[in-house]
Amino acid sequence: MTQINPVVKEYVSKNNVRVVKSTLARLAYVVGFFKSFKDSTEYASASLGDIFDEDDGAEFNKEKTLSNYKHIVELMMDNFSRRKYEAVIEIGSVIFADQGVEKVENKTQEREKPPFGQAPGNRSKRLKKLCMWWKKLCMWLKKLFK
Repeated sequence: MTQINPVVKEYVSKNNVRVVKSTLARLAYVVGFFKSFKDSTEYASASLGDIFDEDDGAEFNKEKTLSNYKHIVELMMDNFSRRKYEAVIEIGSVIFADQGVEKVENKTQEREKPPFGQAPGNRSKRLKKLCMWWKKLCMWLKKLFK
């Protein structure tokens, strides 16, 4: 069964290739929407013709890992080329067996980097700083209202 994204359908009907490519790249980035990305891209290509950009020659690793997959998708957000699309399909077909189930032997490579400021250990450092700030504020208020 095909899973064509309704937003892609809407913008294909409006012939808005730019928004279609942007929507497709965002679909690919979200784990669990690989099948929808693939089906929607095939639908958009069949309906609009050649939707792909000329490849910019950006280098990327085609090893079948989630981090490589996401990196190529990030590159596709700026340059939606056929070469990148084919690499994403090749990698995604391996790592997403049944929509979101990874088939990667080495899980240590697949860890996502935490958002900025949330690396392990940073949370406790921020909490300590906050406690120190609170303590200083309380002392200052105590002196102020003596």
